[in-house]
Amino acid sequence: MKDFIDTLPPAHQELIDRKIDRLNVFGPLIPAPHSKKVRGKLRRLKADFAGLSYRVLYQEAESGLIVLLHIFVKKTARIPPAEIDLAASRWIDFGRRMDAVERVPPRAVGGDAP
Repeated sequence: MKDFIDTLPPAHQELIDRKIDRLNVFGPLIPAPHSKKVRGKLRRLKADFAGLSYRVLYQEAESGLIVLLHIFVKKTARIPPAEIDLAASRWIDFGRRMDAVERVPPRAVGGDAP
């Protein structure tokens, strides 16, 4: 996500940063039109600038952490299913990594073996 934002003009970056800051101040359930439910617990944050419509897809974890999953330029009336599916797969990946147990190092071999 950061790579995408870094490619934008500075004024667009600032707008998106301000919108994300609203999440930090007001929480994930900012009322419409700023935020809206997309599917399940997945929500979108709206950022429009100079004829371009950016959307940030995010979800709140059980701990209250807001996880930014995907950002894209919206070109159609509805969010394309591929964008939603990408955010959903990133959410699953996030959950898998957060639930992972610590990796157990392999047993020593050779002269160092117990």
